[in-house]
Amino acid sequence: MILIISQSLEATTDRIIDWINYYKIPFKRLNGIDVYRNISVKIDAYEKSIKIKGLDLTKVKVVWFRRWFGFEDRSEVYFDQSLSKINSLKLQLTKFTQSELKSVTDFFLKFLSDFNAFDTLDVRELNKIEVLLKARELGISVPPTYISTKKSEVGDICRSAQLITKAISNGPSIEHKSEHYFGYTRLIDFKNDKSIPQSFLPSLFQQNIEKKFEIRTFYLEGNFYSMAIFSQKDQQTSIDFRVYNKKYPNRRVPFQLPKQLESKLETLARHFKLSTCSFDIIKTVNNDYVLLEINSGGQFGMVSLPCNFFIEREIAKTLISKHNQV
Repeated sequence: MILIISQSLEATTDRIIDWINYYKIPFKRLNGIDVYRNISVKIDAYEKSIKIKGLDLTKVKVVWFRRWFGFEDRSEVYFDQSLSKINSLKLQLTKFTQSELKSVTDFFLKFLSDFNAFDTLDVRELNKIEVLLKARELGISVPPTYISTKKSEVGDICRSAQLITKAISNGPSIEHKSEHYFGYTRLIDFKNDKSIPQSFLPSLFQQNIEKKFEIRTFYLEGNFYSMAIFSQKDQQTSIDFRVYNKKYPNRRVPFQLPKQLESKLETLARHFKLSTCSFDIIKTVNNDYVLLEINSGGQFGMVSLPCNFFIEREIAKTLISKHNQV
C-alpha cells in the first residue's frame, strides 16, 4: 500500500491520486489533521500497534510526505489568538498544545521513517541561508545576501546596490477575519522610506538582480522539469511573479537548464535529502544563472500544466515503482 501524507484541499495530491487510481494500486491518503484527530497507539507487554482512521500503518510499503496541514485546519490545533482576545493564559496553553502536538508529529514521522520513504519525512522547512552557503560551495551562483538589524548598516549597502527584502524563513501566511495574507519579496528604499526604524529584528536583504526571465524548476529524483517565466517587463510581477497579474498573465514556456547546472542542483538536493523540490532561479541579463532558493514543498502544478510535463503522473509512477520493489 502507498501512504500519501498531505493536507486538505491540496489539488496536486488529488491529481496524483487520480493517476494511482488509474494504475489500480492500493493507497491511503492521510491529511496531517487526521493524525491529530484519530491517532491510536497501543504499547504493552503483548502488542505494539499504531492506527489512524482504522489504517494499520504496518501494512504500508511506501510513504510520501507531501504536506501536513493548512489554513482550514488551524482552528482545531491552535487557540484563538486574535488581538482582541489574547491573554497570557491562552498564550501559555497554546505553547503547551504545540509542544504536545510536536511530540505526536515527531513520533509519527519517526515511525514511518522505518518504511520505504519517498522523500524526507520532515515537517521542518529548509534554512535559506544554509541552502545559499551550500550552493555557493558547489559553484552555483547566488545573490549577494545580508542579514542585519541596523538601518544604517543596510543603508550603506544600498548606496552601491538596489536591495530586496524577504523572509528568512518561509514567507508568512496569516489568517485574520476570514482573510488570508501572504508575504512577498519587495524592493526596499532605505533612503526615502521613513517608516523603517533605526533598528529591527534580524532581516534578510539581497541584491536585486536584473533578469532576462525567471525559471521555476521542479526536481524529481534526477529529472528536471523547468519553466521560464517572462515576468520582468510587468511592473506588478517584476520583483515577485507570485504577485500574479490575472488580467495579463506572464508568458510561461518549457526551458532546458544547462546540464552542468542540473548536475550541481542535483548534488544540492541530495545534500538536503530531497527527492523532490522546486528551485527558484534567475537568468540574468548577462546570461548567468542565479539560484534564489529551494522550496521543498512547493506547488508544481503551476509548472506541470502550462508546459504539459504531466509531473503528477511521473510522481505517481515513481511511487508505484517503489511500491512494487518492496
